[in-house]
Amino acid sequence: MHDIAIKVILPYIYRTTLLWLLLIIYREVLLYDPTMNKQTKEKTIKYANVNFWREIAGKNNRSYNYHHRKLYRMMEGNIFAIQAQVEDLMLETLDGLV
Repeated sequence: MHDIAIKVILPYIYRTTLLWLLLIIYREVLLYDPTMNKQTKEKTIKYANVNFWREIAGKNNRSYNYHHRKLYRMMEGNIFAIQAQVEDLMLETLDGLV
């Protein structure tokens, strides 16, 4: 009886844990959201360039983290929450898989 319960519950636990880890990792992604307002867009235009990120990532982590936090603060509240909408879609899809 216990063996059957373990065979049924264990895969569910693995999938659930994996899905939550995926969401945690996705929350670390900093999305350059083109729906931001014009004033914010002018301040953050250099951050839209992938070569900028590659260049500072090659220098050191301190510079990369500084610019990452700076962009995050500038974009916070100035976007139409595209990343949050994507996260909600991920949750819906992942709930359907579990």
